[in-house]
Amino acid sequence: MRFSVIIPAYNEALWIRQPLDALMKQTFDDFEIIVVYGGSDDTPDIAREYTNKVYKEPPSTRGPAAARNYGAKKAKGEIVIFTDADTIPNKRWLESYDGCFKPDVVGSGGPVYADSKNVYYRFIYWLDQDFFYRVSSAFGFHQFSGNNCAYRKREFLSIGGFNEKTSMLEDVELAMRMRKVGKEAFCPGAWVKTSARRFETEGYWHIFFKNLKGYWGLWTKGRAEVDYFTDWEREMRGKLSGKSKDLGKRDKSRVSKVSRARSNRGKKHTRLTKH
Repeated sequence: MRFSVIIPAYNEALWIRQPLDALMKQTFDDFEIIVVYGGSDDTPDIAREYTNKVYKEPPSTRGPAAARNYGAKKAKGEIVIFTDADTIPNKRWLESYDGCFKPDVVGSGGPVYADSKNVYYRFIYWLDQDFFYRVSSAFGFHQFSGNNCAYRKREFLSIGGFNEKTSMLEDVELAMRMRKVGKEAFCPGAWVKTSARRFETEGYWHIFFKNLKGYWGLWTKGRAEVDYFTDWEREMRGKLSGKSKDLGKRDKSRVSKVSRARSNRGKKHTRLTKH
């Protein structure tokens, strides 16, 4: 098998159909889907409509890095590809990665755009996770985002996968370690769109300075000393408990439209994996 697509999901029932639907429409079909979930909502039930490889994150693990590593250990594919439950790959995503993984390439990643009508957010994502990624990659510094990166499984596991001890920028830290193993390549055609909900809840500049602090820790101490995942989890729990009700309603309404449209078409996914 060529690819194993791994999706970590913590209480993502409102969002997870979107990447799974997108994977069903890929132009490349030699892959499997693995979902590693946490929390207590309907995420695993939804995921099982698309794949039989749905695993609960072990209680000893914590955060997306640990979930991704757990999924990689379950993978059968030659290459493990990571995305998120609120991220939508384009229909040629896997086909593009297949072309970018030349025999000497061990790691790759593509652009990440904002799935938002907000022009400011769309510009920031393009600048941050397309333009800057291309420029830094040209100088040998690859910044592959955790919701859009791919690695050869053998090499990925041999260096321990994502660093579970760092709470943010574990994707950048992984790319830094992987370049010591072999060649990495930016893959422009393997783009995805992702939710801008983090910007909407925290604000761009708050996230910017948090990342700046994280990069400083990464370069000086080898790990980012900002507990980003915990902060985001707290934000999401606050939203679900009513602290940000308006945003929660927009999220639910937006994703419900996708679900209703799918239900009205009377389609039900019966393929558990694509080959």
